[in-house]
Amino acid sequence: MFQLFQYFYVAILTLCLGTALYHWKQLDATYRWLKYLVAITWLVEAWGFYHLWHLKKVAHGIFHGFTPIEYALLALYFAATIRNGRVKQLIYVSILLHVVLSVLNTIFFQPIQGVNSNSFLLMAFFLVAWALFYFYEMYLLDEPWTVYRNPDFWVATGVLFFYGGSFFVMGLIELVRRYDLELARQLYIINLILNMAYYSLLIVGFKLKIGTLLRG
Repeated sequence: MFQLFQYFYVAILTLCLGTALYHWKQLDATYRWLKYLVAITWLVEAWGFYHLWHLKKVAHGIFHGFTPIEYALLALYFAATIRNGRVKQLIYVSILLHVVLSVLNTIFFQPIQGVNSNSFLLMAFFLVAWALFYFYEMYLLDEPWTVYRNPDFWVATGVLFFYGGSFFVMGLIELVRRYDLELARQLYIINLILNMAYYSLLIVGFKLKIGTLLRG
């Protein structure tokens, strides 16, 4: 069952990458950060699954390096999307802060050969905050009839859904794995489901963005 969910996740991530590659030239400006993210994520996950399926071990090291990159790209997307100048500045500061704390976490708390949950949880906290602020700005615009046609709405929804859910799931997994590794493995299926929903919503965002560019 666990491996089946992994296959579904890889398929949806690959479809998301294919969508980004097909529309690579059009997905520029704010969406360039997202297309870079999807491309790098696919490579990292491919390496991670190779280690897991063929070498029978988790490639923790690559995720230590990837998490700050993942956060930086998504944060830059929100910085380009959010209108409030002070929040933009906070986002830029948070990128540097996340890099510094991730390095310190690897050195002092979670070595590179182990999990990198602290850095992920910090990233999830920040991204949920930026997604919520984006929705707040949408609320202030008072144009609910345009929501379903707004590509940024679907991207922010995906970010809020995935990172908000993963914040609690990953925290729970870290508690459970100390006592029951098999239960922790089963709980990780929830994270795969959240990933599938997240990249599906990114595909919707990409398609709507392309439609907007073609119309305008």
